[in-house]
This record gives sequence, structure tokens and C-alpha cells, in this order.
Amino acid sequence: SGLMSSNDKLKVDFTNVVYGTCSTAAAIAAKVITISGNTKWALKTGAIVIVKFSATNTAHNPTLNVNNTGAKRVWYNTELIATSNLGFAGTANRPMIFVYDGTQFVFMGWSIDSNTTYSNMTAATANAAGKAGLVPAPGAGKQNSYLRGDGTWVTPTTNLLATVTGIPLDQVVGKQLKDLHDENAEEIAKINGNFDKIGELKGDYTHLMSNGQMMSANAWYSAGKLTLTPGTWLVIGQINIMTVPNVDAMLYQRIINGDASIVYATDAIYTYQTNKQMVTIVNTDIARDIFIQAYASSPAGVYANAMVAIKFK
Repeated sequence: SGLMSSNDKLKVDFTNVVYGTCSTAAAIAAKVITISGNTKWALKTGAIVIVKFSATNTAHNPTLNVNNTGAKRVWYNTELIATSNLGFAGTANRPMIFVYDGTQFVFMGWSIDSNTTYSNMTAATANAAGKAGLVPAPGAGKQNSYLRGDGTWVTPTTNLLATVTGIPLDQVVGKQLKDLHDENAEEIAKINGNFDKIGELKGDYTHLMSNGQMMSANAWYSAGKLTLTPGTWLVIGQINIMTVPNVDAMLYQRIINGDASIVYATDAIYTYQTNKQMVTIVNTDIARDIFIQAYASSPAGVYANAMVAIKFK
């Protein structure tokens, strides 16, 4: 009689559920489980055992032997527990549920945790780690704040100088930085699009003076030439000079027009050698020759030189 058929009552046999304990050491695979209270429990298909272990299993290929009914392997998810997921064959101080499927025990999960006495989290300090716990309740007005590791609710700052080391920038500042980066990238692209590099002189190519050639003292020497077409140009020149022998000397470099008027001249350099770069902007409406020149107050040699011209479109 009742609402369930006799067959259904056989399927839900609540007399075949039992609680047991296991004190087998973590490194021993053969777990021995002792049950108490239910004398009708039997190892058969559908049998359920809830076990509280004293140690978390670390052994490979663990087995469960419930009330001397024989050692059975443990199944988790889709495979037998062998060398991984070892804790699912025994986790310390947490009642675990296993069902026997006729061949092995299948781990079904942990029992419901009825602990309602948790405390708030313990904050971390510079010298000590924090501890897990309940999240402290945010106060009124903290709806846009975040919980920090020190246990306090903090409002994100938009001041880069006030950002605490190790704390990520908030979204507002992050977007500001991205917008600034994108704007700079766009401007750089515009500048690059307005430049046209026509050539570079180095080595012995078209030089009026070869690398390694000696310069007499107190005279200007032309080391390179570029011909500019009408337009606005940025001219960059460099000559590396070494006095021979190495003595203190005044070394000069300059860029001049084809009519010998000086476009740019460096200050005197008191050294054995120089690696000086010169920059000038030339605005010309006609074709014009530009020369890079060098001067030394003592005998010197040129061992490297280069000149580049960039035209604004």
C-alpha cells in the first residue's frame, strides 16, 4: 500500500546507507573504513557509505574496504583514481559520500557543510598573510569601492601619482591612458606620412673626402654633399674625427650651402675625437647643394661620416 510501488521501494533502500570513519594514514592506499549503527548495511549495487577521514589521501591507486567487505577501487568523474585527484578518495575532516556501482565505489561529493559560525576574513599585512573568511560588509557610500587585501573597502583613485604600488589602475585612468596613447599614435602616423627620405651618404659613396683621409690643421674639408630639390628639408649630418697623434685640439663641424654660406655650425669641441650630430632646417625654392664640413686645429683623420636629408611633403 502507499504511494510507491514495491519495485520503487527496492530502488530506494534507505536501510543501505551507513556512516563510517577511516583513520588510515595518508600515504597508505588501502583505506579501512569502520561503520557503526546500521547492522543491515551490505555491499551491493546502490549501497551508500558516508565516510569521515582523519587524513587526506596521498597514495596512488587507493581502495576502500568498508566493514571488511573487501578492497574496492574508487571512481571519480569518468575514470578510476590512480595518480591524480587523490583527495577524492579521502579528504581530512570532511564527510564524503560514495556509492557502490557493483564494481567500485563512485565518489559523489561532500556532505553539506552546516558550519554557520564563520568569522570575517583576516586582513594581510606587510609581514603576515591574511586568512579566508566572510567578506566584511561595505558601508553606505561604498557602492563603487573594492575590497583590498588589508580588509578595507577603498574608492579607486584617478590620480596616477596617488596610485598605490601593486594596485592596478582603475578603469577611468586606464581609458585615459589608452586615449592618450591612441592620440599620440595617430599624430606620429601623420608625421611619418609627411616625410620623404631621399638618401644617406656613408662610407665612400659620392663623398668629396674619403673615410680615413687625413686633414691638415686649420682648414675646412668637405666630407659629403647632398642636392636638395625645392621644398622644406630637415638635414642631419655627422662626422667622426680623430686627431693624429692623439692631442688636445679644437674640432668643428658645420653644414654649408653651395654658395659657401653657413647653414649650421657646431661649437668648438675640446677632445681627441668627436661623435657630433648636426641638425638644421633648410627652406629652399630652388635646387641647392648642401655640404657637411669638418675642421681641426691639429692634424686629424675622418674615419666615419654620414648625412641624411628628410623632406616635408
